[in-house]
Amino acid sequence: MKADYIVIGNGIAGSVLAYTLISHGCRVMVVGNAALPAASQVAAGIVNPVTGKRLSKTWQADVLFSFLTPFYRKMEAVLGADFFHNMPVYRLFTSVEEQNTWLARTALPEYSRFIRIPERLYGAYINQPLGGLEITESGYVNIPVLLEALQNWLQAKGAWQPGLFGHDQLEIAHDQVSWNGISARKIIFCEGPTGSHNPWFSWLPFRPVKGELLTIRIPGVEMRHIINQHMFVMPLPEGDRYRAGATYEWKNLAWEPTQTAQNELITRLKHILRVPFDILDHKAGIRPATSDRRPFIGMHPQIPQLAVFNGLGTKGVSLAPYYAQQFADHLIHDKELDSEVYVGRFNSLYYLSE
Repeated sequence: MKADYIVIGNGIAGSVLAYTLISHGCRVMVVGNAALPAASQVAAGIVNPVTGKRLSKTWQADVLFSFLTPFYRKMEAVLGADFFHNMPVYRLFTSVEEQNTWLARTALPEYSRFIRIPERLYGAYINQPLGGLEITESGYVNIPVLLEALQNWLQAKGAWQPGLFGHDQLEIAHDQVSWNGISARKIIFCEGPTGSHNPWFSWLPFRPVKGELLTIRIPGVEMRHIINQHMFVMPLPEGDRYRAGATYEWKNLAWEPTQTAQNELITRLKHILRVPFDILDHKAGIRPATSDRRPFIGMHPQIPQLAVFNGLGTKGVSLAPYYAQQFADHLIHDKELDSEVYVGRFNSLYYLSE
């Protein structure tokens, strides 16, 4: 079988990239293994233009959030699935200084698109002595629903190959690659945190980070905002069910959830919530983060048949649509990649490793 691109990995990065390339008329074969642990199956999938301890616009917020809503809406229509949910974030103020700063910022054009100061919300359910900031153009992607719908779509097109990819089985020629009877012009590695073990891209400075989440029930309480203060409490469609998280751990990168993280999340929840809650589930995942918190996108410095689209980290659902489009334009039309995501920014590390 011949293809233009073999995509290794069917998490949010590989799936969105494959969908984008196929939408441009490319022949794509996606290689995925559902038996492997994947951060995309665990992640809450939140999209939020104003984040962080210092409450600032997320990197590239204006272009990312102009692109992602129409992208996911069209993708829903094409796949016949419902997975993109607009939902405002209610970010609780932590100090009077923070409250005053954001009252002033509501008048700034660069922020007014994304924020407003509402009347206090959910006063019976959450602790908020200073009120909060409402962030718009936010919400979440139900990633498991997206991935399942996309896999079915790929299978119908003959563009899905289940199984475990073996790096040692890849044959590299001067103008193509071949694996398991599939020949292509390029192979694109979207392997998530295991990308650090890829023999051709192990020189990249991955900094994987573990995150743990709880699914909780708050009896009789239905909120319509994602509550945020040092963690998120995100409503689920089941009414009184919520996703709550997340932790950040750089040392213990085992995929199993830990009691330590659960205790940390419970402590934070009790600080936010004024009502009791029950824990229904506890999961962990490893995020494919990078040393400079920017994705790795582009071709191998010496073998142009090999490419990488990885390192989307904690903001994968926000970054994937825009940068999949940019990478498709680079591959098909030779347009330049943003210097901040172009993998060539670390080429010196490759040559040092030789």
